[in-house]
Order: sequence, then C-alpha cells, then structure tokens
Amino acid sequence: MNKILLSLLSNILFSAPPVLLVLVYARVGSFEDSAALGLALAVCAPLQLFFSMQHGLSILSGRMSLQSALSMRVLLLAPLLFLSAAAAWILKEPIIIVFALYRVGDFLYEPFFFDLIRQARMGIVFTQSSTRFLLQFMCGWLGLYFSADILVVVSLLAFVNVLYSILKINRCRGLLSLGFSREYFSGFFLGAGALIAAVCINLPRYFLSSGKVEDLAVYSNILTIVMGGTLLFGAVNSVVFARASSLGLKGVVAFLNRSIFVTFLGVAASLSFVAFDSALSKLFIDVFLGSKYSAYYSLIVGFSVFYFILYMQNSLNLVYLYFGHEKDFMIGSAVLLIMLLVTSYWTKEALPIELDLMIWLVNLLYFLFCFSMFITVKCKAGRVK
Repeated sequence: MNKILLSLLSNILFSAPPVLLVLVYARVGSFEDSAALGLALAVCAPLQLFFSMQHGLSILSGRMSLQSALSMRVLLLAPLLFLSAAAAWILKEPIIIVFALYRVGDFLYEPFFFDLIRQARMGIVFTQSSTRFLLQFMCGWLGLYFSADILVVVSLLAFVNVLYSILKINRCRGLLSLGFSREYFSGFFLGAGALIAAVCINLPRYFLSSGKVEDLAVYSNILTIVMGGTLLFGAVNSVVFARASSLGLKGVVAFLNRSIFVTFLGVAASLSFVAFDSALSKLFIDVFLGSKYSAYYSLIVGFSVFYFILYMQNSLNLVYLYFGHEKDFMIGSAVLLIMLLVTSYWTKEALPIELDLMIWLVNLLYFLFCFSMFITVKCKAGRVK
C-alpha cells in the first residue's frame, strides 16, 4: 500500500506544474492567456508522446533499458524542437515553443522516473519528484510575483526543468550511446498510437481555436483538470497491473473485468450525482477556475463521464501492450480520430458551436471505441486460453 501511495504522489508531483499553471491563469489571467496556454498543451503533448514512443511503459515491462530510452531521447530532441518551432510559427503563438522547451525537461527525465519505479525504489522516486516540483513551484511563484506575463513564467519553468534534467543526465552520462540502434524505435507503433490518441483528446481544441476565445479557454482549462486527474488512476493502474500481469493471463483478464466495472460505476455515479445537482458543478467551477467561468458549469457532467472513459482507455492500453498488439492500438486510435474529425467538423459547420453537444458526441465515440477494444481483447484472451 505504501508503494502505491508513493507512486501516486510521485506521479502527481511529476505532472502537477502545468496543471497548476492552468489553474492559476484561469484566475489571474485573461481568457486569451488560458486559450494560448491550452493551444500550447494541445500541440506539445502529442509531439512529446510520439517521440517518447511510450518507452516508459516498455521500461516498466522490462522490454527496454534505461540506457536505450535515454539515448533515444537525446537523439530525438532536434526533430521534437523543430516541429514545435514550426507549429509556433504557423499558428503565430510563441508560447508553443517556450512550452515545448519546458516539455523537453520532462522528456529527458522520464526514463529515470520509470526506471526507478520499475526497480520499486519508491522513496527515491518521491524525493526526486518532490525536489523537481518545489524548484518549479518557487520559480513559478517568483515569475508571477515580478511579472504576470505568461511567457515569462513559462520561460522560468522551462529553464529550471531543463536544467534539472541536464544535471541528472550529466551524472549518468556514461549511459549515453548516441549511435543508431533499431531498439530505440521499437516503440514506434506505441508512439504513433499515443500521438493519435492525444490528437483525439485535443481535437475539439483545434476546432475551437477558430471560434470564441472564451469557449477555447473554458474547454482547455477543464480538460487540463481532467487530464491532471488521470494521474490518479494512471499511477494506481501501473502498480495494480504489474501485480496482475505477474499472475499471467488470469490476472490480466481479472484486471480488465474490474476496469470495465469501475468505468460503468463511475459513469453512473457522475450522471446521478452531478447531473441532478447543479450546485456541485458550480462549486467545482468556482473552486478550480473562478467565478468568471460559472456560466459553463453544465460542462462538468460531460467531462466527469469523459474522465471514467479515459480510465477504461488507460486500462485497455496496458492490456494491449501485454499482448503485444501495438499495431492494433495504433489502428484503433486512427479509426477513432477519423470519427472525431467528422463529428467535430459537423458540429462546427452544420450547427452553432455548442460545447455541450460536442463533449457528449466525443463521449459517445470514445465509449464505442473503448467498448469495441474491450470486446476485441476479451476475444484475444479467450483464444490464448
């Protein structure tokens, strides 16, 4: 239990700074600040996921070494930054490249993070995650104290995050092997699938960027809170699935069945407790985003349902990796992306931009996608038996 708790806290501390940044600027910044930050997140997250090729999961499963993952990431820094700079130039949003530099720090540190979790050295993981968080928190606070300009604050966060990772790599530079190796790209399909999945999640942001800035701001802010909340089940799932997979196919199937049960239970609870009590939704908005977002309280129901659907998707991803079906994951994500593209375009062109409608359509498509993946993997498990 202590290991699960430390893993959970470490994951939260590792990924908390961007979420806190969004929450702070929802209160002290303008809608334009929130919209720009949301767009930066929407661009940088898919790129980082693709170039990381989900090697964190490969490290956890023992299929890749720390040396290989770290060497790959150093080699892929150039294309990652180039594409980020190109996106910033095309979209005319300088915050994208600044935020990409911040993500570089995460990109370089992740292999150490997952390798320590694989070794079950949770005390060290928690200590290092706490140190990184405190350093970024202090720099962010100083930036806000002297200048509320979002570019200044993100630049300070990027500096300290990258510096911490460089110092970490410098202490372990003997691990680096900068020659080409096919092993570096063994997770290409996982990376491509993760990129497509991230684009799916962020797709409404891209369509909303050409509409009202308030709509983009509120969608981005609430989605960021939801994605921050996924750290909770992500950390727990990693530990629970590691135990389940050690029991073989029987443990994996039990994990899958438990996940679908929790998903349905969570969706039912969201609909029953939130849909019929608008006070809870309004309280959520006021606490996390501030009163200027109160008019959007009705979105909370849809996002709370989306949270549990994402939980199911996370569980399915772990099971797909266990069976070695990375291509199926990528193809399934591509099919989902096509459906979402058609739906988002139809919602934007054929109807007025109604956030409620868009969110529920996304929920429906995600649910159908996850349920079909569940049936598929159950059939595969049955054939293995």
